[in-house]
Amino acid sequence: MTRDVEIPVQAKLENGLIVVVGSLEIRFADYDIAQPRAVIVLSVDDKGIMEIQLVLQKQG
Repeated sequence: MTRDVEIPVQAKLENGLIVVVGSLEIRFADYDIAQPRAVIVLSVDDKGIMEIQLVLQKQG
């Protein structure tokens, strides 16, 4: 299943690299993902956080 989303990001310059990071909370049911279950865990949330990191480096 795919959905269009907008992920808020932040970027900073570190040692000559541009580092872009962002995260987005997703609900498993929105993507037909079964809620994780484990016998030894009392409960598991029905959502998770998707995180991205992109590192850009100038060539040459």
